[in-house]
Amino acid sequence: MLQRDRLDCALALGCTPHMRPELELRARQITSRRSRAQLARSFRRTVAEVQRPRTPRYGAAVPLRTAAVRPWSEALLGLADRLDAPDTLSPAAIARVRELLTDGTGPLYCDHPRRSLDQMIWRIADVLQAYPAPDDAARQT
Repeated sequence: MLQRDRLDCALALGCTPHMRPELELRARQITSRRSRAQLARSFRRTVAEVQRPRTPRYGAAVPLRTAAVRPWSEALLGLADRLDAPDTLSPAAIARVRELLTDGTGPLYCDHPRRSLDQMIWRIADVLQAYPAPDDAARQT
């Protein structure tokens, strides 16, 4: 688990996957259609949860910051649509999406995150462009 987190962090920072075999493998894992669909569902669940607030539940899950998430619901749904699109997205974008969804100290969950939700969304958008699939990149050279 820690190794995956380190690799995701390196990809989120923009490390080129072909630099190391383990980065290349992790990039393939997180950019797979299945992984992207799972992330898209997570965004949609997040938006659905803030649209229909319920009484607070107590448990192990970190509660969403409804007031911070609600104004950015449309952008999160737009990211979900991009994740579901057939084009291949950059590993950096997917790693940043994973960070946004899973970091309990991030803007979805924490009152005083390092970056605001809008900063995180723009950070993802900055590297979201279509990315050539590994086979396509090999054919272009």
